[in-house]
Amino acid sequence: MAKSNNNFGSRVKVLREARNMSASDLAKLADVTPTAVWNWEKNGVTPRLETLADVAKALDVTVEFLRTGVNPSSDGTAAANATKQIEDYSLEDLMRAIEAKGFSVSVSPKAA
Repeated sequence: MAKSNNNFGSRVKVLREARNMSASDLAKLADVTPTAVWNWEKNGVTPRLETLADVAKALDVTVEFLRTGVNPSSDGTAAANATKQIEDYSLEDLMRAIEAKGFSVSVSPKAA
């Protein structure tokens, strides 16, 4: 059975996994320890506001969404912006992300 997305820890875990991040990856981006991420996800611990802002930035969502599970915009704009689509990234950004995972990338023109 899938865990509910109704608390801070479960929201962090779902967002982190949707971005193919490990707990260690998120910890590095948010400047915390992997144990802190584990405590958020497993024990329901909520970080200080300053840390919350770093976590929101790392997961590309708002602090409000992390705290409450609700996007601040009622017209759905924030929901549409909460998760970037692949089309939102440049080719260079995508290649860097792939290479950061340990793969090599090469690009060549299409044959006509």
